[in-house]
Amino acid sequence: MSPTLLPGDFLLASPSRPNPKRGEIIVFEETEGRFIIKRIVGLEGETVLANAGRVSVDGNVNLDRWAIGLTSPFDPITIPPGHVWALGDRRELSSLDSRSLGPIAVADCWRARIRYFPLGKIGMVR
Repeated sequence: MSPTLLPGDFLLASPSRPNPKRGEIIVFEETEGRFIIKRIVGLEGETVLANAGRVSVDGNVNLDRWAIGLTSPFDPITIPPGHVWALGDRRELSSLDSRSLGPIAVADCWRARIRYFPLGKIGMVR
């Protein structure tokens, strides 16, 4: 998630609300007990795909403005109800995101709210 978040940053998170928003940073537990931090790119009912290094949401490539680097291609998928599609900002370095894990259940998500460490970077997470 760099440069937005860096290793060693400490966050406060709250349970995700029923209607998450594109661009929100979420925290969820991966199957091996690790917590993963990603950004919501696609919402339920939308179709996402990556082609030529860019993510398209319902045919619109301008909705994914957080990407740094090229996104590896993936086939179109329609996000099921109650789920989101979440990717890291640095696409060439992200491995554990919806490209490998699939859609993420909103019920399993926490919304990253505030960075409280390091002290010089205290503030809302955006």
